[in-house]
Amino acid sequence: MNASRHLLTTPLRISCGLGLAASALLVGGSTDAAASTTPQLSIAVDSNRTSAAVGDVFPYAITIRNLGGTAVTGLKISQSVPTGLRFKSADLAGKAHPLSIEWSVNLKAGGTATLHSTMTVTKTPPELLRLATVACARSIAKAPAIVCAAYSAQLPAGALAERTAAREPDHDAGKTEYVAGAGGVLAIGAAVVVITRRRRRKAA
Repeated sequence: MNASRHLLTTPLRISCGLGLAASALLVGGSTDAAASTTPQLSIAVDSNRTSAAVGDVFPYAITIRNLGGTAVTGLKISQSVPTGLRFKSADLAGKAHPLSIEWSVNLKAGGTATLHSTMTVTKTPPELLRLATVACARSIAKAPAIVCAAYSAQLPAGALAERTAAREPDHDAGKTEYVAGAGGVLAIGAAVVVITRRRRRKAA
């Protein structure tokens, strides 16, 4: 697939960044008291674009849900602006920073909010295969993330790598076929030698 969408839901506090799944597993032993004071949230980030090239405009939709029975006020939602993306616009008073876009959201119990942003694809490192952005929810600014989700689109380098892998011949299969063929030739040669010897013996 050319696009990758990851959604994480947890009532526990997890770290933001790479290895989110591992972080979520590590905090599984947190106390019930800590979990009860942390909002129960889910978050997802999506786009209608599956591949990215310089100049493309990406619209993103971030959906945050309050899964708990208590209202949450002043929730901080952030979306990363990584190398390869440039901020263009954000709704609902979203504020752009050099590396992120941030919103403040209030959610009633069971409530849902959807935030929108738009970014433009800029030059990316030639070895980068996918262009990803991460959205996170925090109870207060600069606090550890409660929950995060990521969305990535394939870059030209990634598409080229896929095409190259698809065209690359299976060298092992070729060698196996060659060896089998050689073995057959050798077997036939051995049979000819045996038959020739038998004929010579009869003639004698």
